[in-house]
Amino acid sequence: MEKNEQQLQEFDPVSMAIGIGAALALTALQITVLYTIFWAMVKQMKRDNKLSKELNDILKDGKGWNVMIVDDKGPNAFCMIKPYVFITTGLMKMLTHREIIAVLLHEAQHINSKDIWVNIIGQNAVMGIVLGVAGAMGGIVGVYAVFLAYVLLGGQGLTSIIFNRTLGRAAEKRADSFAVKFGYADDMISALEKIEKWVEKAMRKRECGVICKIVDKINEAIDEHPPIKERIEHVLKKKETWEKTKGQSFMKMRGVFMSMFGLDNVEASKVK
Repeated sequence: MEKNEQQLQEFDPVSMAIGIGAALALTALQITVLYTIFWAMVKQMKRDNKLSKELNDILKDGKGWNVMIVDDKGPNAFCMIKPYVFITTGLMKMLTHREIIAVLLHEAQHINSKDIWVNIIGQNAVMGIVLGVAGAMGGIVGVYAVFLAYVLLGGQGLTSIIFNRTLGRAAEKRADSFAVKFGYADDMISALEKIEKWVEKAMRKRECGVICKIVDKINEAIDEHPPIKERIEHVLKKKETWEKTKGQSFMKMRGVFMSMFGLDNVEASKVK
């Protein structure tokens, strides 16, 4: 009985609330910074009206997509929080028109899936739980200690790696599949192959030997993007599945599902 009372006395709800509040405050700060960077970029970049119209015509979702051109030689495309897709001049020079559309569809799916919000909220939720438990069991000192350890000693980095390896890689494959849905599977594959060649060429130009190779292996292990070969294999599988499904008539697909649930005999008896 005395032990239970002592444990209850050690529980500190105020410090727990402070710990959770710290995680919420950090989340709010990150979102504020994200919006600030986003709008600053939108004001600085030029909108490509033709690509924007084509992307809207393909998606037909009424979101009002905007394709923004980033004046940079490096091949890259990215998105953030609104229906805006950013693509560099370097990537546009490298790809064909259809390959560019495939990349834009990939980025559009990231926005549709709210991947950046899942990442931010998910990682900070983990930190909130950790700080809440630290505050409940160790008081305000526990909150300070765990927060410093989490931020400075790699806890935040570890959480980020776990999210990248799981949710991040799944999101990348899901985004690649979105291009397949609109008939851009081959273009997505060829775009990935061109990007891979560019990366390999850039890596060969470096002169840091074994150190670079070790760093590259580490980056590949923790990167949210799966290896390009793995992404290409995934797109090929999705293409094959999509073509098979698309080739099936409605009645044939209906028959498959009816038989799966044992309802084909019921239908036959109704006919009789």
